[in-house]
Amino acid sequence: MARVYLWAEGQTEQTFGDIVLRPYLATRGVYLHKPMLIAHARKKGRIHRGGGRKYEPMRNDIKRLMAQDKNQDAFFTTMIDLYAIHSDFPGLDDTEKLRHDPVARVEHLEEAWRTDIADGRFVPFIQLHEYEAYLFTKPDALAPFFED
Repeated sequence: MARVYLWAEGQTEQTFGDIVLRPYLATRGVYLHKPMLIAHARKKGRIHRGGGRKYEPMRNDIKRLMAQDKNQDAFFTTMIDLYAIHSDFPGLDDTEKLRHDPVARVEHLEEAWRTDIADGRFVPFIQLHEYEAYLFTKPDALAPFFED
């Protein structure tokens, strides 16, 4: 059975992974570990998680867990937004010429990230839009979750 580790940018994405993705993947024989907030900084010796993110703490987070679980049935992915991606992100300078094509920009950044992590088990995912925006593309779909 394949296993997936998911790093989420914030609590909303973390909750989506836990409540929606985890049961969905389970029906397909894939075990999703409890989604984790990805590290974004280190201050006074403590790791801070979620929200705005510098690249190095995220990279260290990913590499550390990948070193702990070296099994070939373990995969590692992310759920972060393109919006406000930090200036130290790999490949970001190259994407200035792709500002007119945001999908190509995301694909380029994901490939640069995959290359930097250098492990075939890592499948980066950068969302073109803020996760919360997807919730409001069809608001009536949320109606069953609210009494009023």
